[in-house]
Amino acid sequence: MRVLLTGATGLLGRYMLNSTDPRDEVWGVSRRGGAPGSLNDSTHVPLDITDVRQTLELLTSVDPDVVIHAAAEGSVDAIQGNMESFRTLNVRTPSLLANWCESHSRKLVFISSNAVYGGRAEPYGDESDVSPVNDYGRLKVEAELQVREANPSTLIIRPILMYGWPNIGRRGNPVTDWISKLRAGQEVCVVEDVETQPLYAGDAAIGIWRAVHSNLTGTMNFGGGQPVSLLDFARLTARAFDLNDALIKPIKSQDLPNLAPRPKQTRFDNQRLQAQLNVTVKSTAEGLSCMRSEEEQLNAGHE
Repeated sequence: MRVLLTGATGLLGRYMLNSTDPRDEVWGVSRRGGAPGSLNDSTHVPLDITDVRQTLELLTSVDPDVVIHAAAEGSVDAIQGNMESFRTLNVRTPSLLANWCESHSRKLVFISSNAVYGGRAEPYGDESDVSPVNDYGRLKVEAELQVREANPSTLIIRPILMYGWPNIGRRGNPVTDWISKLRAGQEVCVVEDVETQPLYAGDAAIGIWRAVHSNLTGTMNFGGGQPVSLLDFARLTARAFDLNDALIKPIKSQDLPNLAPRPKQTRFDNQRLQAQLNVTVKSTAEGLSCMRSEEEQLNAGHE
């Protein structure tokens, strides 16, 4: 199978490229170039995916069986109040890919987000109504609608808050930010009134590859092992990496008025994930343990 993966040097892209099936031919696309250890020169294509002409030329040249579209602006706070600046990347580009896949009878997997939901106590199912509370989520809803309209056989995957080791120089995630600050002996303020279901990026990658090979369609939520508050998530991170959790200070969301609003509580039921893909996601502690093992292996390789 020939696969074109956009956003190849992002967090999810890194883990997906490290868990490919050797029988697949995977082409990774990213705007700022490759990352050491995750892509080889023969399969990496530096490309601004918003350039329509170059993107269509690449699609014609590679002629993929599957396009996995993971590229997007992922900063919720950068997009808030500035939707139009990111509409091309986050909405028009997935629509372009959906149209190309439909007209060429190819498979599209579109990576959306849990941000399409507004938050509630009971778990969201794959067909739950969307109700975004920030502009990032609103753009994701727009993109989902346009992708579905252009290519009804698209598989839309909505991963929840993902964590893992990013490529060097790429945007981090709460876990890597906490580790960096705690190792530097800095105090870390974490909200205690937001609950999520953190997803280890390695599990997300495995699930997405299984979905690709299973030829699934429709919408699939993808959550982590169990719900935790962000405060407890930070404390679990500190313990997993033998860091001082006394440096972690609880705050309320209202103490961060300059940030975009976030859902207070987001849970996924993961039923389709388990029933159709046989994916059992790791608990937060297990995922953090995997991250520590990855770091130890990397450090051992540098000795």
